[in-house]
Amino acid sequence: MIIGYFVTDFPYKNPHSGEEINRSFYGGVGNVAYNLAIAMIKRGHKVYIFTSSLDSKDSIEKYGELVIYRYKSNFMIGDSPCSIGLIYKPLFLKLSLDIVHIHAGNPPSTITGYLYSRIYKIPLVVSYHGDVILNFGTFIRKSFVYFYGSYLLPLILGYSNTVISPSINYIAGSPLLSRFQKKISVIPNGINLSAFNILLSKDDCKKKLNLPLDKKVILFLGGLNPHKNPEVLLNAMPSILMEKPDTLLLFVGDGGLREKLENLSITLGLGESVLFAGYIEEELKPLYYKSSDIFCLTSIREPFGIVNLEAMASGIPIVASNCGGVLDFVQDGKNGFLASPQDSRTFSENILTLLKDDYKRLKMGYIGKQMSVSYSWDKISKLTEDIYIKLTSANKH
Repeated sequence: MIIGYFVTDFPYKNPHSGEEINRSFYGGVGNVAYNLAIAMIKRGHKVYIFTSSLDSKDSIEKYGELVIYRYKSNFMIGDSPCSIGLIYKPLFLKLSLDIVHIHAGNPPSTITGYLYSRIYKIPLVVSYHGDVILNFGTFIRKSFVYFYGSYLLPLILGYSNTVISPSINYIAGSPLLSRFQKKISVIPNGINLSAFNILLSKDDCKKKLNLPLDKKVILFLGGLNPHKNPEVLLNAMPSILMEKPDTLLLFVGDGGLREKLENLSITLGLGESVLFAGYIEEELKPLYYKSSDIFCLTSIREPFGIVNLEAMASGIPIVASNCGGVLDFVQDGKNGFLASPQDSRTFSENILTLLKDDYKRLKMGYIGKQMSVSYSWDKISKLTEDIYIKLTSANKH
């Protein structure tokens, strides 16, 4: 089968080694598309990627059965590269695709995949990675995102053959996704379990990352942007430090809120109890998880939250927002605790419960690790492949 993936950002990685070729910014959507593509190739398929470049050049990368078309980025909308060429250039390639699969994060790749499917009458699958977020950025960004979310995205979902939601709990809470329930299949995102099964001890990982050995570490890993709501952790820290002064809050990731968060940390007098590590390479992530004692996800809305899975695979408990896809696999009191996204008091209480009770913390981490086995990319790719086979078989008749 020949599969075309349309995704606005895609990692610069060598698929044979997993090594980053270029330091590049890409979010969870790009990472999901990358891992699913690699899993599909292992299942015997050929995959074409249509995505944007982070420089001013078009390029083609070929790795056996994986071919990546990158189109030069003309400007940025927020953190996302926007390529005009990506909108129309793939439409002129003479490729015999069997399936068009859109990873619906940021445009314009979503629009291109829709046009490709419609013009060449190829079955269309859309992985829905979350509702558009309107309440931040410039006026131009807000206007474009409003038009995309209100008009283009409903058109594309309505035309598609199948919509994949990574979470059953996210569907009802999504104003857009809930309108298309009859064509939705729920398939979670996957995880490379072996990547988080590292042999180094916690102290060895801390030494490699220059983290203090004498402090318990609370980890936030993700974009520093409004819908991730990271300031709730800073507001929780003063009460945590009153009872557990040997605690470090570690932010891994970057984004538009970083300066505001750094200033809030100073205002709260948190000093060296907060560390901003910034952007990190993908291969360093397991070290940061292994160095940590508690993982926190504070999102206001979250269609899936693959970082929770990564924390589970690393054997650490989770304190997370009780929203969306988080509810699919964070079970309150079993492998973590849940709290309202804006409730810094409950976050601090849950974190303190785990910091004070080593047995509970380790037990919850162990349970989470056992649960993570169900989310291997081998299993997830098989479920996705079943959808492809069903649609291509119907398309032949």
